[in-house]
Amino acid sequence: MKNPHTLIIFLTLIIIFITSVSRFSFGQDKSIEELYFQGVDLLENKKQYEEALNYFQQIIELEPGYADAYFQMGKIFGTTKQFEKAITYYKNAINLKPDYSSAYYELGLVYMELQKREEALEAFKQAIRSNPDSADEIYYTMGMIYRKMKNYEDAAIESFKKTTQRNPQHADAFFYLGWLYNEKGNYEKVIEA
Repeated sequence: MKNPHTLIIFLTLIIIFITSVSRFSFGQDKSIEELYFQGVDLLENKKQYEEALNYFQQIIELEPGYADAYFQMGKIFGTTKQFEKAITYYKNAINLKPDYSSAYYELGLVYMELQKREEALEAFKQAIRSNPDSADEIYYTMGMIYRKMKNYEDAAIESFKKTTQRNPQHADAFFYLGWLYNEKGNYEKVIEA
């Protein structure tokens, strides 16, 4: 490249290439974001599950590591009672984003639907570990599971107590706390609850 004109042409081609690559990737990110929000709108607001599913599948084709698309597909399958598929997609989202609290929580709800209480409890515990700030409703849900399991009254009481400590206005948690104390014959605590 001793010729300066060749050097200028070469540099110009490199600049054009870099500019077009960066535009393509920016446009692709934007289209993924648009696809995502259109899919969420179809799912949450319009309840058009098949159409929403198509949007999320397109996202996964464009960006296989997009955890939120897997999460939303899990919600679609959970809502349409296709629980095994929902579990698969929630687990995919969690594999891509190990601290995905919402995916753990939704996974726990699906396990509850399938009467898999131990798996549900483990998913809820993971949700709490991933995001302790959202734990009050999760503790309540765990209390409900423990309440239905034999010999887990103490764990249920502990879960409902944690709920009421985090949210002193949670009337249902206080109700079940009182109900469990009544079952144990601790009437003083029943009145307190």
